[in-house]
Amino acid sequence: MEIDQAIYDAVDADAIRGQLDRGPLTLLTSRVCYAGFEQLLVAGFLFAFTVYGILTQLVVYLLGVGYRPAVAAIVLSFTLGLNAVGKVLFGVVADRIGAKLSLALSFAIIASGIILLFGSHETVGLAIFLLVYGPAWGAPLMLIPLITIESLGLKHYASLGGMLRVAEAAGTMLGPVALGRIFDLTNSYRPAFGLCILCAGLGAAATLGCEKFSTDAATNEISSAAIARSPLRVSVAGDDVHRTSY
Repeated sequence: MEIDQAIYDAVDADAIRGQLDRGPLTLLTSRVCYAGFEQLLVAGFLFAFTVYGILTQLVVYLLGVGYRPAVAAIVLSFTLGLNAVGKVLFGVVADRIGAKLSLALSFAIIASGIILLFGSHETVGLAIFLLVYGPAWGAPLMLIPLITIESLGLKHYASLGGMLRVAEAAGTMLGPVALGRIFDLTNSYRPAFGLCILCAGLGAAATLGCEKFSTDAATNEISSAAIARSPLRVSVAGDDVHRTSY
């Protein structure tokens, strides 16, 4: 049985034309509902929860293990400053292996840096922590926007980027509070830092699970929805094709 393709194309064009009038909103919704975007939201939240939780508690932790306030302040300053070096280094890495693998790598290094923090009561251990954690913690600030573009494209990037910043802001608010509360309950930073290591691992997993958005699949979905809503229908009876309007 051969269907008159011209009639089908006419139905398809009439249906999609009306749907595309709402195209920008439809395409934005398709990206927001895309699983890859949800994983980016999770990764952004876990990144902020982890790194800002550590940064806000770092001075108090160092004071607790015996460092003078001046030394703790200097360590914090170097930790904040080294993130600029990390952005450059991870930018070079991202050019070679892609943003997704680079972001997962940064999460892994962040987790390793937190593990090294357990041994920072020794000067050598503290120096190693600075060299590992310092450059790594700021890399996601550059890599998350990059992976957003790689995965979802530039279409509606401003709206999508704003939503990602909200997730990061939530992590920024909750991380320091959660770590402080855990310390108050346990009188130790080990459980709090252990939670951060877990969050970094989950962030790496969420990053690796992020797949590239398929514009072809989204277009097909829009086309199918448009045809389903169209007042035009194609019915096939034997070798006859009938175009009916309701």
